Amino acid sequence: MTTPVSQCTVIIQVWVDTRAVQAGSARGVYLVDNRRPRRSQKPTLGALQTAVARNAIICWTLLPIDPGFTAAGGTLQMQAIGNSSAWGAGGQPRMVDATTFTGSARNPGTANYHISIDVLAPGKSRIALSLNPSMTVN
Repeated sequence: MTTPVSQCTVIIQVWVDTRAVQAGSARGVYLVDNRRPRRSQKPTLGALQTAVARNAIICWTLLPIDPGFTAAGGTLQMQAIGNSSAWGAGGQPRMVDATTFTGSARNPGTANYHISIDVLAPGKSRIALSLNPSMTVN
C-alpha cells in the first residue's frame, strides 16, 4: 500500500533543468531535501546523501525548473526508485503518481539507491536519466 504524501516527514525533490537535459547535459538535474540542518550532504547533481531517522516516511517529488515545460506539453515521469538495504522489509518506495513516490527508511546504516526518470519534450525523443543518491538511516 502506498503511503499518503501528507504523512511524509522527509521531502526529497528532484529538480530538472529540462533545457539542459534536452541539450545533452546531465548537469541539469539537482536533488535537494528538507534535511540540510540535519546533516544531509551534497545537495546537487544527483549525489545527495540524505540523513534520516529510522522509520522516517520519505516523499520524492519530480519538478521541472521551468514551469513552462509542462504547460507546453512536456512531461516528466519518475519511473522507479530502486531497491536499497535502507528500505528494509516493507519500506520500498512506491509510486503515488507520475512524479511522486513515498516510502520509509527502516534499516540503520548508509546505502545507495537508484532513481530512474524520463523527460519527454514535445516533438523530441524520450531522455532517460539515472540518479544514484544515498540514504543514511540513524
